[in-house]
Amino acid sequence: MLSAHPSRPNRQRKLPVFVWGIHHMATRGRITLCYYEFNENLVPPYCMMTGERTDDVKTFRFFHVPRWLYFALILPMFFPVFFIGSISSYRSRRVCVPLTAEQHQFFLYRRLVFLFFLLTHLITICALSLFAWWFIKFMPVWLVYFSAFSSVIIHILNVLFVLRYKFHIVHVSDTTITFGGVHPTFIEMIRTTRGIRSRELER
Repeated sequence: MLSAHPSRPNRQRKLPVFVWGIHHMATRGRITLCYYEFNENLVPPYCMMTGERTDDVKTFRFFHVPRWLYFALILPMFFPVFFIGSISSYRSRRVCVPLTAEQHQFFLYRRLVFLFFLLTHLITICALSLFAWWFIKFMPVWLVYFSAFSSVIIHILNVLFVLRYKFHIVHVSDTTITFGGVHPTFIEMIRTTRGIRSRELER
């Protein structure tokens, strides 16, 4: 059967990547899972990123550092704030989550991309801070400032979008772990599973 709106898919594909990414993040939800749900195999076999049924289960060590702390890495003078805040608020947990092979690779690649831009920013901003006199001596001043400004902007975008794009960790506690960027299908299946378990416990 022909679609009543044959041009709609094409319009969606022509959206700019940046706009499509914001739309994608806005349509995703959050879900808080207890660790006993992982231990007792109560997590439904649906990919948390795509909502597709899958038998693939991937083991990750998820760690959480408040996102605002990453902004302390903008300038070297604020680095101690990041390290002290990270040590006091750091939480990690190893759990098995249902992800398709493609989404598992995407999740790993996104981590690598985030770390790459983070390390690039740290190296750039530290080099410009420690050897500013050398760069100013052999390079135009405007180029030094432009390099520092570009590094800061890229770092901010990296924290705001790459770190939280699609599937990500929102919070880790001693009993629960909260995921963001979760597909609505998986959230609905969790609610259904919890409803069934609640009725069984009431009997």
